[in-house]
Amino acid sequence: MSSRRLSPLCLLLLLSLLAVVPARAQFETQLILNKQSYLVGEVVVGTITIINRSGADVVMGGRNNASWLSFDVAGPDGNQVPMMRARADETFVFKAGSTYRRKVLITDTHPFTEYGNYGVSALVYHPTSQQTYQSNRARATFVDSKAFWDKTFGVPMGLPNAGQIRRYDLVLVRDVEHTYLYARLVDQNTNIRLATQALGQCIMVMNPQMTLDANNTLHVLFMMAPHTYAHMSMDSQGKVQFHGYHKEIKSNRPALVVQADQRTIGVTGGQVYDPQAPNGGGPAVRSVGDRPPGL
Repeated sequence: MSSRRLSPLCLLLLLSLLAVVPARAQFETQLILNKQSYLVGEVVVGTITIINRSGADVVMGGRNNASWLSFDVAGPDGNQVPMMRARADETFVFKAGSTYRRKVLITDTHPFTEYGNYGVSALVYHPTSQQTYQSNRARATFVDSKAFWDKTFGVPMGLPNAGQIRRYDLVLVRDVEHTYLYARLVDQNTNIRLATQALGQCIMVMNPQMTLDANNTLHVLFMMAPHTYAHMSMDSQGKVQFHGYHKEIKSNRPALVVQADQRTIGVTGGQVYDPQAPNGGGPAVRSVGDRPPGL
């Protein structure tokens, strides 16, 4: 009479399955990315949601003072993207049955430098069982595009990296339904992309207007909805600022102008627009024909 024996491989698979079952019962984890398509160099923000299904309070903390939260990122070639730096997440008491939710800047720890498809999962460590639980795998597609406009400048004195030669790039990315405008900050000598920021949806019925102010801050005015324009800027450190919306008034279109101080940039023509206001409008400003010289 022959006895049945499990092969070492079958035994290993069985043990693995047994280990996964309680793991799913401990934490219910979900990862949602802020969007599905990105321009190479753009930041990736994920919202992590964890529900404590263990039935007990858990003091959240990682092994050997490491973080309890990490990410598994698979690049376009299918290989794991190495972590650039370790996370430092706070320790806290995770109450039984409660939900923990937060936004995480995934590009702080993992680079997304190639175009193609990435897969991202959140890994959550459960100290009591000493097991790590994996979320769903979120998908992100990275594309690249050439700049349709660029401007080289020097970083002003008194700012970090003063005197360094940098470049602003404006880039359009089109998907099936919309076109999006991006601003990029690039080191002119090394061509390293220092910052990539989405300015918003752009309608190319009217070409964007762009100019630099006295501090070498880039200002952009672009149509983001029919007859509606957005004024945004990017400074020499890559910080983006929103300045306001403006609407066309018949043939009176908004336009960027150099202000009377000959240093700052403003908008003339059209009407200031506040979508939160009851009537969505604001006081009309002077015509573009009345703008001061200098632009």
